[in-house]
Amino acid sequence: MNSEDRERILRELHQRFSPVPSPVPKPLEEEERVVHEELWNACTHLLVAVDNYEDLFMELESRQAVDPFGGELFGFIWSTLWSDLVLRLTRLTDPPGSGARRNISITRLQTFRHLDSSLRSEINAAVDKARTAADSARTLRNRLIAHADEDSVLSDSRIGPDSFAEIKAGAEAVFKVLYRFDLKHLSNHVVQEVVHDHDAKLFVHRLKTAAFAIQCLAALLRDDDDPEKIDWAKLLDHAEMTSLMSIFGREYDPETDHRRLVSVADLASRISESAKIASEVE
Repeated sequence: MNSEDRERILRELHQRFSPVPSPVPKPLEEEERVVHEELWNACTHLLVAVDNYEDLFMELESRQAVDPFGGELFGFIWSTLWSDLVLRLTRLTDPPGSGARRNISITRLQTFRHLDSSLRSEINAAVDKARTAADSARTLRNRLIAHADEDSVLSDSRIGPDSFAEIKAGAEAVFKVLYRFDLKHLSNHVVQEVVHDHDAKLFVHRLKTAAFAIQCLAALLRDDDDPEKIDWAKLLDHAEMTSLMSIFGREYDPETDHRRLVSVADLASRISESAKIASEVE
């Protein structure tokens, strides 16, 4: 075999067995890069908010932990978090802008340059699907959160999403738009699982600890006990009070914790009284 034949065979083998090169990421213009980064930030915050809402209000165990401390405060927290979810989702699916004002929205991806026709069609379809998923949330925002539309305020019919599942589906649809864009245009593979501390679960755990501690305290107190005059150091020798002190995260300090324990004792007394009234009603 002469040298020319050898080189020809090597070239053919190289062409046949060389790996197919990965697509070269297409560059984003500076303004597009900034918008793309902000979209991912907003999408990540939305997914975290969805997780925390689900942990706090959609799980039976969490609701049972919250109920003893409920009342108007947690009703307000629920309403605030629900409005926050609606606002986050609708902002991300708003039109690209009006006049000189532009929005950080997934619809901006449709205006990016250097998208091939196939990818632009995919992005358009994904954006349309996400906007449709957010339609009921947008109606709620426009009529009752951003404004007080008279007909909506006085209406007996429900305005907005029928369930949390609608909000979650909308958030997932927004993620899929960004995922598809990154995978096809930037050759980036992104996972949907957002790693965060799940603060709501930690909060529920602490509420459960506090509820157990208050139940222990309520069992130890007599009806005629004056929390101001209780010898807390002596009372806290009981093994049942270990859970109560875990709320403070340290050993009992008479100088700093007396006032706190008096407040907890008052709460325990009120909870005990409420339970007694409820049992009598039943």
